[in-house]
Amino acid sequence: MSRAPAQKAGVKSGVCFPITVGGNVIGTMDFFSLAVLDPSKDRLDALRNVGRLVSAAMERIREEEKQKEAAANTSAVNQVLSEMGKASTVQEAVNAALETVKSAFGWAYGSYWTLDTKENAPKFVQESGSVNAEFRRATMDARFREGEGLSGRAWKSRDLFFVADIGTKDGL
Repeated sequence: MSRAPAQKAGVKSGVCFPITVGGNVIGTMDFFSLAVLDPSKDRLDALRNVGRLVSAAMERIREEEKQKEAAANTSAVNQVLSEMGKASTVQEAVNAALETVKSAFGWAYGSYWTLDTKENAPKFVQESGSVNAEFRRATMDARFREGEGLSGRAWKSRDLFFVADIGTKDGL
């Protein structure tokens, strides 16, 4: 808050302490008073300690979240492994993988593509889930060369390829 609006609002004193997680400042907590305050060194140390306590709590919570995510990932991989062990045909493996990965990792839609050697492009084969009819039509009709689109980029890299926002320049 700049001084002019604070003064106009009647703010007289303020204190701010950083919230740090992993040694990085992730935010601050600001407190204001309508009276001029003259806190003692002990009061300022107490506020400093509050900042440290809040920071430690946030760090603990973030670590717990990371541990929960790691456990969920392990569980999801184990689910996929279990389902793959039950499959006796390629079609069963594809069905199980699409359904299990979509469900276990929280995706709305999954699709399976095979390389069409005549067109030298991935060709849509099967889906699980839905987005909408327009997305479905576009997906089923899509053809990508190596390096184009999500399937083409995974094909080219021979590895997982992730896009955070398909609608951006670096997306698809």
